[in-house]
Amino acid sequence: MTSRLLMLTLARSRRRRDGSGFMVACFLIVMAVLLGGLAMAKRSSMAELASAYQSQARDARAAADIGMAAVVSELNRHRNRQLLVNACLLETSTPAAIAVNNAVKVPDGRAFANVGATFPTAGALPTAQTINVGDGSQQRWRLVDVDCSAATAASVRQGTLANPMTGVAAVLPTAGELTLTVRGFALRGGSVVAASTLQQTLEVVPKCLDRSLRGLGNSFGNDIRRCSLAPGFGFVAGAADDNTGDLVISGGAYNLNVDPVTCIASFAGGCVDGLAHTSVNVVDVNLPPPLPTANATCRSTSPPASCNVTVSSDLTLESRTFPTSWPAPWNTLCTREDANGGASPPGTFETISCSLNRLSTGNNVELFFDTSGSTAASTIPVRLHFPNASTSGQKSVTRGNGSSGIFQCDSDAGAITCSTSTQGAPRAADLALFGCRPGAPAPCGAQFLDLGNGTGASQSMFLYFPLGSIEMGGTPDFKGVIWTNDFRANGNITVTISPSDLESVCGLMKFCGGDDALYESFAIDYVTRAVRRLTYS
Repeated sequence: MTSRLLMLTLARSRRRRDGSGFMVACFLIVMAVLLGGLAMAKRSSMAELASAYQSQARDARAAADIGMAAVVSELNRHRNRQLLVNACLLETSTPAAIAVNNAVKVPDGRAFANVGATFPTAGALPTAQTINVGDGSQQRWRLVDVDCSAATAASVRQGTLANPMTGVAAVLPTAGELTLTVRGFALRGGSVVAASTLQQTLEVVPKCLDRSLRGLGNSFGNDIRRCSLAPGFGFVAGAADDNTGDLVISGGAYNLNVDPVTCIASFAGGCVDGLAHTSVNVVDVNLPPPLPTANATCRSTSPPASCNVTVSSDLTLESRTFPTSWPAPWNTLCTREDANGGASPPGTFETISCSLNRLSTGNNVELFFDTSGSTAASTIPVRLHFPNASTSGQKSVTRGNGSSGIFQCDSDAGAITCSTSTQGAPRAADLALFGCRPGAPAPCGAQFLDLGNGTGASQSMFLYFPLGSIEMGGTPDFKGVIWTNDFRANGNITVTISPSDLESVCGLMKFCGGDDALYESFAIDYVTRAVRRLTYS
């Protein structure tokens, strides 16, 4: 092969190799572009998918938040505040059953508890209901658990001071804890695509019918307003708390300026309602106990004959001149006491406490208790304690017929003369008659009171007879506050419960008002004050 031929051959071979490398390079470039495009497409797709997942998770969490807010708002409605210490009913009772449950009815008579606005299926347990957010196509929620073990009426304490008379120890104020668990759902195309669970622990504190309780050391706020009491607290039947209360007025017209009156029972049929044109608010609450007294002179199954007091002629008993002006046996059956029922020396006494077995007045006889103190602005209350059972034949209290009456008067330290037409401005709590409390041992038991037939009156007094049966007849008047088990009347009776009388009893029995030493459960409802813990999962 000549040198020229060799050069031509080498040149052709180089050209072939150069063309093949170019093609490989082009192929590699094309592949890189394709792979990069695919990677970018995949990355974009993953980002869109992640964004969708995040949106679904947000929707599920938002649904849980919406559901929790709805449940808490429902429980904090005034009519449902007893549910805060009975919240496990949301797991065991349907909305229809809750709506007729006297145990969770707010005691001021406004309405039964009702959770139907949040849980619309009346026949299904609230925890079994899945609730739509909007039209439900995107979000729903469900209450899945209620832990009420630390939020009961027994665990939510208002706080009390030690009572030196009864030996009851002080109780510190404590708040309750209610834990709710709500699950939220996100939906797409009718299917659940995400879920979120919110658990929230709420602090539950007592209130006094829309007023914050100060409690000991202002534990539950410093609201000094009094309770917004309903007049129905001034007329209470069924106080034996055993579903035997009667409210019956027959034989004529009557005038009760209270509507509704209150009857204590665990179910509506536990109170006999014989009132023609007055409604009855049936609730399951506990009355405050009677005030203590150190005077047990007549407490006996066989009390002395002097404990049966009969007033046969008009009599006025002045607190400010006790005991010198009080005739026998009043001056031996009554003693000076402090406000807590403890015996007091002459110069410091605040009340007059009398122990009686029976009290009766003759026909057309007027008995006045002038509770005015030594100054026009002061009073010395009188408390009549009836510690023994009685019978329908021998009643604890018998007011004579005709124009007979038992009256309280506040003479402004003698500035006015007490009469049936002039009595000053007495308060019912300053003439309080206390009977036996439910569960009290013998000689306590059922008690009977006859407030007379005719045109007489029983004026400005507080009758506390939870085991009592009170009767009236004719056209008599009663003014004051009545807490009893049975009330029966026949005729054109008039019962007047004034706001001032009710307020005075409210303070005396310490179930409302500004005294932060003791609160009883009669007028208490509840509210959530704060969130203690919350978790999402």
